[in-house]
Amino acid sequence: MKKLFFILFASFCFHSAQAQILNMSVNFEPLHLSDDFLRNLAECRVYADEQASELDGVKVKTAYMVEGLKDGICRITVRGESNTDVIITQTCELSPQQASDYSSHLRKYQERHYSPRFDDKQIANDKDYQAALQIMTDRKLCRVIRSEMDPTKTIRRNLTTCSAAESVQILPNLQITRQIVKKEDELCLYDFQVIRANPETKELMRILNSKDVKELKKIIRIEFNFSCSFTEEQIAEYTDILQNQVVPEEEGLDFSAVQRPDYSEEMTFIMNNCTMVKK
Repeated sequence: MKKLFFILFASFCFHSAQAQILNMSVNFEPLHLSDDFLRNLAECRVYADEQASELDGVKVKTAYMVEGLKDGICRITVRGESNTDVIITQTCELSPQQASDYSSHLRKYQERHYSPRFDDKQIANDKDYQAALQIMTDRKLCRVIRSEMDPTKTIRRNLTTCSAAESVQILPNLQITRQIVKKEDELCLYDFQVIRANPETKELMRILNSKDVKELKKIIRIEFNFSCSFTEEQIAEYTDILQNQVVPEEEGLDFSAVQRPDYSEEMTFIMNNCTMVKK
């Protein structure tokens, strides 16, 4: 199974590097850019479009902006935000001809992509797909920035004083809830929950209809709940573990750093210092 990190970031041209950002199968179908957007892109007229996508609890809102022609340069920005605490921004500066060529390639690619006779292998080998991909992955033309990934910032800050706080971290088929409850008798009461559902909706849809999938996913669910009473020393150790999961902001198309963080150290700490409870 091609598990990567975070849901689809539907940029101008969907490719494996962007799939890695968002924890999706490389074969997942990209969002379809509108004819109005492609027409305005071809002529570099100011235009904005927005689309939304959701899969297995992860929601992404993507804004597409043609910012117009200035000093002979057509500036284009794509910004994807998700409930996984990450923002991806791609900014491209193209010549009018490059903008027109890109729009033309993508229009032709999308027309064939949505044909029932066009399979995944044909998409990957499509000449217009490759031409569009070459433009959008040219570092001289486009810049990609992935925001810092720090879903436990509030939890770490509030643990120092044991102030009530809750953080829900959502990943495909995985939800981690961390909750500071209150301070009691010099101990910090803390709850930790992990919910995992398998297999993926996409995989199930291959063999079941949508109604069956909804019912089956209610059954195929793994949930762990822990109740903790942390001392000051345990809080310091746990805070360091959470800090190690932070992924700093990064520029470029190498997104290996954003593969799902290793939670084994945190899980080991929780299992050794907390009590599993039934809810």
